[in-house]
Amino acid sequence: MALCANKVGVGKSADGFAGRQALLAASALVKLFVREPGSDRVDRMTSADPEIYIGPLTHHEFISAVQRRIQDRTLTPTGAGKAIAEFRNGLRESLFVIPFEKDLSHRALLLLEKHGTSGLRTLDALQLSACLGVPEAAFVVSDRPLARIATNERVKTIIV
Repeated sequence: MALCANKVGVGKSADGFAGRQALLAASALVKLFVREPGSDRVDRMTSADPEIYIGPLTHHEFISAVQRRIQDRTLTPTGAGKAIAEFRNGLRESLFVIPFEKDLSHRALLLLEKHGTSGLRTLDALQLSACLGVPEAAFVVSDRPLARIATNERVKTIIV
C-alpha cells in the first residue's frame, strides 16, 4: 500500500487501489489479522504485494483494538492472541514503520489545530501525518471521520 497520494495510477483495481505503497490506519490494519467486514477488500488490496506502511504508534493501536474486540465479545482471547502473534511476525517481515520524528509530530500538531473541532483524535493525527510524509501512498482507513479529514487534506484515501 502506498502512503497518501493524490494520484491514482493506470491499472487500478476494482477496489480503487492502484499504487505500490499504502499506509494502513489501525482501523484497516486490524482487518488483515481479524476477519470482519472489510477484511476481504484489504486482502485484495495487499495481494499485489505493495509496500505497506504504518504509523509509529499503529502497533499500539492495533493491540488496543484487538483487546477491545475481546471486551466486545467479537473475538475470543485465543483468536486475539493469534492475531497479535501474526501481526508481530508481519511487522518484522513486511511492514514499514514510519519513525516518530520532529516533522511527523509537527504535522500532527498542525492537523489537530486545523481539524480538532471536527473530531480528529491525537493518534489519528499521527497516522495521517505519517501518511502525509509519504507522498505516493494511499491512506487506507475504516474510520469515516478520519477518511473525511484525510480527503480534506488532499490525501488519496480508501475506505474499507
